[in-house]
Amino acid sequence: MSFEPVVTETGQFMYDNFHFSEASRCNGFLLCSGVVGTGPRGKLPEDLKEEFRNAWKGIGRLLAECNLGYQDIVEYTSYHVGLQATARDFMEVRVM
Repeated sequence: MSFEPVVTETGQFMYDNFHFSEASRCNGFLLCSGVVGTGPRGKLPEDLKEEFRNAWKGIGRLLAECNLGYQDIVEYTSYHVGLQATARDFMEVRVM
C-alpha cells in the first residue's frame, strides 16, 4: 500500500511543527485529515457562517492543489458543536 502525505503551502507550518498533514494519498485516493474554519491568521471568526465558508474554501484549496475539485468528493464527515442549532447555516453554506 502506498502512502504519501500531502503538504500544501498553507499547511506547511502544521507539518513542520506537528507532523500533521492536511491529507494523504493512498492507493489513488485523497484522504483529508481535517479542515477547520479558521481565517487567514488562524483565528476563528465571530460569525458561524464565515467559519463554515472558511472550512469549505480550505477544502477547495486543498482539492485544487491536488488537481481535484468538489465534484471529486465521495464522502465527508463534519463535526459540529450544537448540531441542531447550526445545521441549517452549515447546509446553506455547503450547497453554495
